[in-house]
Amino acid sequence: MKINTLLYLIASSFLLSACGGGSGGGSSSSANTRVTPTDTATATETETQTETETETTTDTVTETDTQVDNAPLQLTSGSWLYQAEHLTLQGNINETADQAASAQAYVAGFASDGDGVDLTSPFEAKSLEISYRASQAGSISLFSNDEKLAEFSLSQSTEFQTAKVNVALGAEQTITIGYDQDNIDLDLDTVTVNPYQVLTQDFTTVETVFDAGSVYGDNLLLTSEGELLISGGLNETDILFMATDGLSLERDLSGVWLNNLALPVGLAQSSTGIIYYTDCMANQVRQVDVSGNDSLLAVIQGCPGMLAIDSDNQIVVTSFSNHRVHQITPEGEVSTLITDSRFSNPAGVAFDEMGNLYIGNWTGGDVFKWDGETLIELGSFGSKVNQITYSNGYIYAPLRDVHRVDRMDLNGQVNTFIGDGTADSIDGAIEQAQVHGPYGVTTNADGSEMYIMDRDSGKLRKITQ
Repeated sequence: MKINTLLYLIASSFLLSACGGGSGGGSSSSANTRVTPTDTATATETETQTETETETTTDTVTETDTQVDNAPLQLTSGSWLYQAEHLTLQGNINETADQAASAQAYVAGFASDGDGVDLTSPFEAKSLEISYRASQAGSISLFSNDEKLAEFSLSQSTEFQTAKVNVALGAEQTITIGYDQDNIDLDLDTVTVNPYQVLTQDFTTVETVFDAGSVYGDNLLLTSEGELLISGGLNETDILFMATDGLSLERDLSGVWLNNLALPVGLAQSSTGIIYYTDCMANQVRQVDVSGNDSLLAVIQGCPGMLAIDSDNQIVVTSFSNHRVHQITPEGEVSTLITDSRFSNPAGVAFDEMGNLYIGNWTGGDVFKWDGETLIELGSFGSKVNQITYSNGYIYAPLRDVHRVDRMDLNGQVNTFIGDGTADSIDGAIEQAQVHGPYGVTTNADGSEMYIMDRDSGKLRKITQ
């Protein structure tokens, strides 16, 4: 096998505190690996520290050549994403001085027989991505202690492309990336370890599962029981339910769950099964227990908007008119979580797997990330943001005013998901599908299905992979 590899380990997205060192496991390559320091590269990081301050940190990283059986392997620092401040190469003599960096990555080198590379995950990871090019189609397997965890399928390409897999890795767990074919020229450009799941298959198809025939519905929640809740309804005073095939809700509104509300907006469900909703014009956050009992949880002035619930079942709610974010305990105790002058009618909220909170401005479409201490502006959708949802490394936002659904990655980059601005609910392949005033969005647990409420046409849309 001939391998000419340029390998960086990029620890991406909201990285944790620095991990300790340690020798690579997996294959027994360390004793047979010759590491020769050659020169020094400098990596510059820029990250936002406060609302108005930007701090630039420069760290020195050692670049090395590793040779195994005369097969060259060059290890180099990559362009770290997010808050990582330096790269540490396991087996190398040199480490960067900053031991308080937000992540470390370790590279043990090729196994002595030249058919694998050992990597140690710097934190508890949920997915892995590789950027590669290959002279022919094939596969790469992921092993840990001789157990096969996952497999990447490779396509022949002269240009670098990305393969992704969702796999659970423990902090400092050593894995071996093994190459299954001989006589293949393979370049690995980057290996990316993510603390979140990734979208391994993109969405392909859009279909209408319910048509109210007129302006209908605001925001969505897919419950743990597999039912959809829709706030707003025909007259903006109801919360309705339906099965995901749209068949349980008839036009006579037999699917009404709650009615005669002032203006129901946000919907969320806790891990204990309690459903929370906001009644905006009544300034109330209410709860419905598993027995169906509806009661007041808390009063929030300024039109409480969207809801999100963290891993401890703490409820987060935006105050649309008072430009702040509140936290409510399951017992109903209210506190102000975030206030910031950059909030302009905050509406949508969503958590990722790491516990980071994302907040979308109704006015302007700016999106902010709150890590529990610092609020940074992540990016902007450039149009009014109502409900948002997070799934597999993306923040999705229906943009009613421009008849599109866009998505933002965790680096703040935005691309169009559905629609080109044509105001029409057209089904079919996602590249040709259109939306008409989309407003609400929700996904199932693994992110393989998404539902969007086209408010202006009254159609509930289902998007599948």
